[in-house]
Amino acid sequence: MKDKKPLSPSTSIIISSDNRSVFISPVQRSDSGEYQCTYSNPVSSETVNLSLIISYGPDDVSIKGEDVVDLGEVNYADVSHFQKSSGERVNLGNSDTATQYAEIRHGGKSKAPPPPYGSQVNI
Repeated sequence: MKDKKPLSPSTSIIISSDNRSVFISPVQRSDSGEYQCTYSNPVSSETVNLSLIISYGPDDVSIKGEDVVDLGEVNYADVSHFQKSSGERVNLGNSDTATQYAEIRHGGKSKAPPPPYGSQVNI
């Protein structure tokens, strides 16, 4: 059940033939909600409640100015000013699932140009 209504298969919700698993792909904002799973055997049954929260970035972001990134380009971000300690996680993202990021690791200050998408550089 989702939000106290029966959960039905759809193009993005697949329920396994043995009713033991639910697959949601692709996940959408509307998939957020309260899910309830009941399992049973001849001796007992149990119900578990789960909350699914889908986090999404802002929609309709606009950047004004001359240096606007064209669609299809790779986006780069210097995240060093976000990190408070070595190894801390930094999340990048927006509501456009096609956005791509390259990973750059700076060990010191560098003026090297960004590497191609999908590469990892230690400077």
